[in-house]
Amino acid sequence: MAVYTKVHHAAIDGVSGNDILAAVLDLSPEGRELGDVPDWQGDKVPGPVPLLARSVLSPTSHPGRAARLTVGVARSAPGLLRSPSRPAIPVLDKVLLRRGASTVLSQTGLRAPRTPFNKPVTPHRRWAFRTVALADVKAVKSASGATVNDVVMALCSGALRRWLQDHDALPDGPLVAAVPVSVRTGEQKGTGGNRVSTMITPIPTNVEDPAERLALCHGAMRAAKEQHGALPANLLGDVTQFAMPALAGQAARLAARLRLVEWLNPFNLIISNVPGPNVPLYYAGARLLAYYPLSAIADGQGPNITVMSFEDGMHFGLIACRELVPDLDRMAGYLVDELADLTKAVVRP
Repeated sequence: MAVYTKVHHAAIDGVSGNDILAAVLDLSPEGRELGDVPDWQGDKVPGPVPLLARSVLSPTSHPGRAARLTVGVARSAPGLLRSPSRPAIPVLDKVLLRRGASTVLSQTGLRAPRTPFNKPVTPHRRWAFRTVALADVKAVKSASGATVNDVVMALCSGALRRWLQDHDALPDGPLVAAVPVSVRTGEQKGTGGNRVSTMITPIPTNVEDPAERLALCHGAMRAAKEQHGALPANLLGDVTQFAMPALAGQAARLAARLRLVEWLNPFNLIISNVPGPNVPLYYAGARLLAYYPLSAIADGQGPNITVMSFEDGMHFGLIACRELVPDLDRMAGYLVDELADLTKAVVRP
């Protein structure tokens, strides 16, 4: 059996999604007593005029947050000019430098390389999933000195490279990935909402050797973390608090009609890694075997790769526009092939 849960991304992120998972699942097959369930009634859906009025009045109702946003933007201006859309990648280690790899990850500018899946999306979807052993991922991590997230990025990089080669569409330069990062504070633990920021990082899809791709992913992620860490964690959240939803929606629709994402697209896709529970969980007495996450896609980013660890597995959920990536299951299968190749190259040379 499978249980499919669909929640808008504005209401949850990876961390709060884990909280929901914990609320509906049990630690034993016997379950638990829930007690009295309180009555709940949803808010009335506001129209465009109330939304616009609320947005206009928002800065006056949050003077402290407005002042903090102004100071934060002023202090972070140098980092903002460099970081979100122009990731600067430092020279990597000397071994890769001797191989000429210092030019592999160059600055990407304001537009990511063109691919078949970086176009406006349709309402149709493809979904694919795979599970790999967490022990195998950790073995590659330990043997290479990388992190689990570096290995995930390398697997995705290799799988995308194979898929693009199948379609004779592999760019000369690296693809660019957006990586969600939680900015949830300790005080916000257990609350809903979406509290994530984003790192922008190149992924070396233009490198053939899997071990070299892993080393480059490690260096690129380290540089992206340094750039992202230079910005205040709550800056993006404060900016979105003062956005005008009615106007933002109109702007998004205008951008779609003008197909602006095909010309000014800062990244090719979103890749997200969410740590999950490492203990057995049960649903109405049945043991949970796997948890496959699905995230969102948008114009310009036709596929999305999200992975969640659970017990002894890493569960990949891929979703894409059906017209842009009709053979998504093939891309998912390449993730397994890439782990096998990385294991041979790094763990068992």
